[in-house]
Amino acid sequence: MRDFQLNADGDLVDGNLAEDDESIAQSCKIALQAWKGESPLQPNRGADWHRLAAHAREQDVVSAVIAAISRVRGVSTFGITGVRIDPTTRVVSVDVQINGTGQTIDV
Repeated sequence: MRDFQLNADGDLVDGNLAEDDESIAQSCKIALQAWKGESPLQPNRGADWHRLAAHAREQDVVSAVIAAISRVRGVSTFGITGVRIDPTTRVVSVDVQINGTGQTIDV
């Protein structure tokens, strides 16, 4: 599986292509950063991160992460190794192992 390579900000990197593991990690990041209601074509896609971060319930965040990553094509195994929630800034950071590769994804 190959895809366009994205930088940390989500912009294209000079037309380079991402290889298998990098492409899967990018797809997971995109899936996790989808906010519920932002897509007019798929209004139920994504998570309500404002609500999840404001109420700081780790189990709800873990459930949202599992739902998002489990739908990404190419993910054979994944595990959540850490979740940090800052209700003041409403930032959620998730540490995940996707197909054996560690990633930190901020939503």
